[in-house]
Amino acid sequence: MVGTWSGPARVAVRIPQESGPARFASDTVPVILTVRADGSVEGRVGEASLVEAYVLQNRGWIGRAIHLATDFRLEGRLRGAVFPEDRHPTQDVRAPFDVAGDTLAGSLFQVSGIGVYPMAALRLRRE
Repeated sequence: MVGTWSGPARVAVRIPQESGPARFASDTVPVILTVRADGSVEGRVGEASLVEAYVLQNRGWIGRAIHLATDFRLEGRLRGAVFPEDRHPTQDVRAPFDVAGDTLAGSLFQVSGIGVYPMAALRLRRE
C-alpha cells in the first residue's frame, strides 16, 4: 500500500448552525494520499492538508474470513477548509479502507466528539 493514491471524491462536510440542526455542504474535490513504509500518511482532501495521519491494521484473519470491517483504517486530521463553503479550521477524520491491486476503496468520516459523520466514498488509484 506504500505509495501515492489519488482520485476525485464528492465530499460533504457537516456545518453546525447557530440555531437549529447542522446542515451539510458538498463539492467534488481531488483527494491525494501518500502512504509511507512506517504507516505515516500525508496528503490533501480538496484544499485541506492531512496532518498527524497514519494507517493502522483494522482486522485480523478472523475478521477477514467472516468479512467483518476493512483491512486498514486511516486516522488523522484535516487542517484548513476542504472547499470554500467548509468552515472548519481543523477536523478529525477516519477512513476505513481496503486495497485491491492498484485501487484503494473505502469511506472518509468526520469525527466530532462522539459523532461520526460520513464525508466521502473513496476510490483512489495508485499513481
